[in-house]
Amino acid sequence: MKKRLFILLFLPIALFGQEITYEEIYVPQFLPEGWSLIGFNCIDSSNVIEAFNPILDKVEIIKDYIGNAYLPDWGFNGIGNLIYPRGYQVKLSEEILNFSFCSTIIKTINQEVQTLPEGQSYFTVTQNIDNQLVDRSVFIKAPENINTENSLPVVFMFHGAGGNGESYYNNPFLNELIADQQFVGVYPNGHMENGINGYWNLGSEPTNANDVEFIEAIIDSLNNYSSIDSEKVYAIGMSNGGGIVNLLGKTTDIFKGIAPLFSQQLEFVAALEPISSLSVFQVNGINDGLIPINGGITSVGVFLSAENSALNWADSFNCDNIPIEEELLWANTTISSKNYNNCIDNNQVQSYYAHDTQHGFNSFATNEIAILEIWQFFQSH
Repeated sequence: MKKRLFILLFLPIALFGQEITYEEIYVPQFLPEGWSLIGFNCIDSSNVIEAFNPILDKVEIIKDYIGNAYLPDWGFNGIGNLIYPRGYQVKLSEEILNFSFCSTIIKTINQEVQTLPEGQSYFTVTQNIDNQLVDRSVFIKAPENINTENSLPVVFMFHGAGGNGESYYNNPFLNELIADQQFVGVYPNGHMENGINGYWNLGSEPTNANDVEFIEAIIDSLNNYSSIDSEKVYAIGMSNGGGIVNLLGKTTDIFKGIAPLFSQQLEFVAALEPISSLSVFQVNGINDGLIPINGGITSVGVFLSAENSALNWADSFNCDNIPIEEELLWANTTISSKNYNNCIDNNQVQSYYAHDTQHGFNSFATNEIAILEIWQFFQSH
């Protein structure tokens, strides 16, 4: 077994205020029959041919991070040029119990419990992006006069393309819930090459950041705070932020519930099997021109239809096959809903279709109702 200690300077992630020990180690992976995701946490590039040759008879297809397909024909010279930190999607005809693809990092964090700052605060996570150490900001909003006897849930808000986390400081609907001691708001910044505002990396965006790793590092840091309930963490994402929320829902066990808004699943995300169950609150605009409700090829990726995206989640969690359908009114917006119940672990998948709505809610009042509905949904899970 290969082991090597790293000093902090050369690590992909550095967290503030913590003593961290990192160890590089080869960890055998279990790969299930069907689709799985590998290579996201590789330290160095790996020899793909060498890694997959022993199980070549079980490999049906391999895809790269933007969904290009490669049959197991090692004569194709493009396979070695794939960008290893983005990972691979592989489909197998049968499960593999011990597959060693690359070395990964195991970290031990000596945590010191801290008091969560009241009101607005922020910290940074240092991440290695394109061999450059980049400080990425994470904004937090907590209630004033926190009741230290209670641990509060956490709600992440993921901004859209070209946005930033700080913009949520002034969201009146979130602020009212936070002031009422309902939860702590966490607003991370996406990343953009040579830019201030950011994007979440789903393959076509101008960033090579590993955002899954980034969010996992934020969680490690939040666990230092005594007022945080780490068992009740949720996420809302708008547009590009909804896309990363879908990816995080499939590839991590961080969230008990997610709300992707105006972005159904990309095809490569839908192909992944979630590693844990969760509840999903999905909203789409029927007249959305950027990410059409019927899915397909767009300027930002290839999407499932909104309905098939919800069905994908429902199938993953063994929900009822036939949804309960309702017509609702959120302020001046008519909403058609399809709710899939009786999922494993008491989860739900709820999909909402906003009439006369493009890429975003068409009124302030509708936005308010949506936030309240999402929070009520999260509270029930």
